[in-house]
Amino acid sequence: MVLRDTTERPEAVEAGTVKLVGTAYEDVLHETNLLLDDAEHYRSMAEALIRMVMDVLVSALLRLFWQKWLCGRKFTGICS
Repeated sequence: MVLRDTTERPEAVEAGTVKLVGTAYEDVLHETNLLLDDAEHYRSMAEALIRMVMDVLVSALLRLFWQKWLCGRKFTGICS
C-alpha cells in the first residue's frame, strides 16, 4: 500500500503490486483489513510483485548476456 495521493512509480500501481490508498484513515483501515482478511486479494498482489521482479531480473540478465556475448565477439560499437 502506498499511503500517499500520488506516486512516482505508476508502473507498480498498473502492475497491481501496490495500491495507491491515500492518507485518509478510513481508506487506510479498509485496505489494511482487505489485505489481512482477504487471502485472494493478498495473493493477487503478491503474485503481481513476483511477476514484476521476475520481469526486471530477466531483462537485466538478457542485457548482461547480450553485452557479454557481443563484446566477446568484438562488436566494439556497443562495448565500453
